[in-house]
Amino acid sequence: MKKIYGILFIFALIFTLIGCTNNEVEDVEITIKNEEIFSDKINIDVVVPNKIKTIEEIEEIAYNIASQVYEKHFESIGTSTYLLTINLYDSSSSYDSKDMTYGMITFDINKSLEQPGLSLNTNSLSIE
Repeated sequence: MKKIYGILFIFALIFTLIGCTNNEVEDVEITIKNEEIFSDKINIDVVVPNKIKTIEEIEEIAYNIASQVYEKHFESIGTSTYLLTINLYDSSSSYDSKDMTYGMITFDINKSLEQPGLSLNTNSLSIE
């Protein structure tokens, strides 16, 4: 009986190792062109390389930016309520034209006492 469990364990281990893939993580260089902080709003304009191919990639970038901005301003935000807006452009578009290539995503910061921190408000991101 112990041999059967041992063999099953080895087969499970082999299938687990076969299922592992070598997912390479690629760093994406973004450029924050504008960061405005008002009494209850934070607006960020970000230029992202134009090699983004899936909506999941651009959403991951947006969530990482939101997290970093929140951490950066954590002390000054305190318990106040803010609206964080991130506008995303690709590097081939003209940032000055305000033509958002990837769209916009907004987050509520400290929406209520029950929902402190970041929470998604609207997601208007798209891949053309």
